[in-house]
Amino acid sequence: MMKNINVLSLPGLTLLATVPAYQSAVAERVWNGISSLDITINSGVNNARAIQRDRVIFLDQEYAKAYVVEYVQEVGDKGSETLKIKATALEGLLADYITIPPAGTAYDARTGTREAVARAWVNANVIAPADMTRATYPIILGGYGALGEVITDQSRYAVLTDELERVLAPEDLGYRLRVDLSAHVLVFEITAGVDRTEGAAPDNRTVIRRDDDAVDFSAGVSYNVFAGPQGLRLTEV
Repeated sequence: MMKNINVLSLPGLTLLATVPAYQSAVAERVWNGISSLDITINSGVNNARAIQRDRVIFLDQEYAKAYVVEYVQEVGDKGSETLKIKATALEGLLADYITIPPAGTAYDARTGTREAVARAWVNANVIAPADMTRATYPIILGGYGALGEVITDQSRYAVLTDELERVLAPEDLGYRLRVDLSAHVLVFEITAGVDRTEGAAPDNRTVIRRDDDAVDFSAGVSYNVFAGPQGLRLTEV
């Protein structure tokens, strides 16, 4: 059954329209990184033109898999135009920030679980920065799950998303921004990857395309597979 496309304003996160149909929607999920979504839709579909650059879109009630529209390209003859839409996962908003050390310090050093360190950097640079003009989006911290081992790490003028991936990846942790439609906010959350290796998670199945260039399907090669909020990570064993 085809899912509806919900269209929200940004940064207000107000529901602007619902698009009931499209020709295709292809998501590229990236492990511990920024995913993307490509949509093809006939321009005559109800509310299709509500999908515009810098608006947020997500399918049905998939609040943790939302995207920001990067561009909309119109192709085809007049009267039968098709819209080609490219969108980047909400987490890409965090790439707009760099980690600025507190005043009087050379680095922003933190000690805590990997989740605590990541949350601290997001809070200090995105949610409650010293310069509040940097707080561009309505982002809040979600519940704390004490995920990951206790570490001490530091950051200085680095791209925030790069630092989050660096700190979280060693323990197969990922991060996401979830839409809270009722509160009109984006919730920053850390989630644990799920081990999908054969025998480790018998109730969970993972499908991998045979044309995936990253996977060697030759005889005798096996993989550990972990599914996280941004996609899959495979390690050869």
